[in-house]
Amino acid sequence: MININLELTAKWIDQLYEPHQSVQNNWGTYGDTKQQNIFEYDKEADMLKHLPLEGTAPVELREKTNVAGPLAILDEYYGTVTTMPDDAAWRLDLLQEYIVPYIKNDKYYPNVFFSLEETDELSKIETDLFDYVNRKRAEWIKNGKIGEEWDDYLKELKRFNLDKWIKIK
Repeated sequence: MININLELTAKWIDQLYEPHQSVQNNWGTYGDTKQQNIFEYDKEADMLKHLPLEGTAPVELREKTNVAGPLAILDEYYGTVTTMPDDAAWRLDLLQEYIVPYIKNDKYYPNVFFSLEETDELSKIETDLFDYVNRKRAEWIKNGKIGEEWDDYLKELKRFNLDKWIKIK
């Protein structure tokens, strides 16, 4: 099928990233008279304010009311375009307290940056490699013997294409 209105389609997609729309794409909308809403719209502040969910599970309401389309929620939106939902603030507090202090890596490489070929290759390598690494870890925790098995372990990692995995990553 050929899109004969490519420019119009591109304009429509751009609108999905407009701040107020992006927020609704992610969490849900406001003004629905037939079901519970995620937001109320404060016209004076031009802001979408999260409503109390009154016992409703956030994910269930969001799944019913959000667009689940493209979105971008920038830090600068909080307090200007929208409020932060209580459950998200709670999760961020947990992350800051229990996880962030222990993060030592400077760079993370999510799969989104890999080509289809690289993703396929990583999947093939990881299937055997991770199974082996996890099995050896469990054996060593239970039985020890890391020192005696280390050289063979490194040979197996090479055989499972660890070098190629590192190169792709």
